Amino acid sequence: HVGMLCRREISVSVTFQGVSERTGGELISGNYFEVLGVKANIGRLITPADDKTKGGHPVAVLGYDYWKTRFSSDPAIVGKELLVNNNRLTVIGVSSPEYFGLDPTRAVSVRVPIAMKLQMTPGWDAMEDRRSRWVQVFARLKPGISAQQAQAQLQTQFSALRQMESRDAAFAATAPEVKEKFLKGRLEVEEAANGYSGMRRQIAQPLWILMGIVGLVLLIACTNVANLLIARSMGRRKEFAVRAALGASRWRLMRPLLVESTLLSCMGGAAGLVLAFGLNSLLISFLPPSTTPLRLAAVPDWRVLAFTFGVAFLTGLLFGLFPALSAGRTDAAPALKEEGRGMSTGSSGLVRKALVGVQVALSILLLIAAGLFVRTLQNLKFASTGLVTSRLITFQSEPSLNGYSTERIKQFLREFRQRADGMPGLAKVGIGTIAKMSGNEWDSTVTVE
Repeated sequence: HVGMLCRREISVSVTFQGVSERTGGELISGNYFEVLGVKANIGRLITPADDKTKGGHPVAVLGYDYWKTRFSSDPAIVGKELLVNNNRLTVIGVSSPEYFGLDPTRAVSVRVPIAMKLQMTPGWDAMEDRRSRWVQVFARLKPGISAQQAQAQLQTQFSALRQMESRDAAFAATAPEVKEKFLKGRLEVEEAANGYSGMRRQIAQPLWILMGIVGLVLLIACTNVANLLIARSMGRRKEFAVRAALGASRWRLMRPLLVESTLLSCMGGAAGLVLAFGLNSLLISFLPPSTTPLRLAAVPDWRVLAFTFGVAFLTGLLFGLFPALSAGRTDAAPALKEEGRGMSTGSSGLVRKALVGVQVALSILLLIAAGLFVRTLQNLKFASTGLVTSRLITFQSEPSLNGYSTERIKQFLREFRQRADGMPGLAKVGIGTIAKMSGNEWDSTVTVE
């Protein structure tokens, strides 16, 4: 499966038996499935032969989940035609259920050969424009070749390509410092084992911060439980003294307390996992909708299970050491002579006081951090965006995906606005290219001589 492939994520309008919907699509090179080692569930997949002539391969492969939900897992869909972005494409197969795409957060419903780009992205070809960067490139290395070696080889070709581009007419009026910076450009090779996800890069830092806060809460809980266990072990000093007098070793005195603390910790971890099943789905529901279906696993997998119980076991063992060591140091004779209730004395008392101090310090730190987060959210909520959002309705439409020409799109928008202005329930109507508050932009740079 050694080779190099490319892909481009697109939005598609799929019409079948008179029903249309917007969903996620992908333009792929002919060797896409071959290099990735993906098999067909039914039918066949796109091959290099399906990607040779521009506009000459009207075929499509359905994603397994899309085939299952939209077409009810009907094998008869193979060989039938779909209207995709107003182009008739023949379904040649369905990919395997194990494969969903190179972006682990987004589900791809329809895959089309990249030679069909002009038909799938009407009004934008760029297939012959060498300087237009619109594809993502993935490669599988040959055995024995490291990512660093591959980057060194590719950098040589990349530098030569930039040298050639710098002699193009488009660079004739470029400032020397700009051209120098362009020629120094580097190509980076990144590991792709976990796929490519813009969402992962976007939310990675907030998740690390959230994990730090959760760790702080865990520390507070552990110090609290350790304090309670020490107090409980002090109340059982006579019991431990009797065991010591009967010949129990230090390890035998410590063992039941370590088991008890570890069991408590693991039970807490199990309870946390039960909550995670429901709360994860709730968190995902807060994400804004998108034209491309999101594919986020809300159910904890084996890695989450292993991490949770690993942390639970280690914290139970670590914070159970304090009461266990206190019990292991029990001196039989003085303890048996005591008539009190086993109040903490000596080193046990110092440990308890230290744990209380740590607990209070961590609690104050957590409260300060929580207060800052709440204040930040308040500032974000009430920040002026210059946009009055009350009674505001927005939606997206892309007539070009349904075969509308530029002139027909203009006419459609004019008629839409006229009809909308005449509706009694609407105060004002506006049309824009970029959705409001989407974080997107469409502009160009200005060079000052």
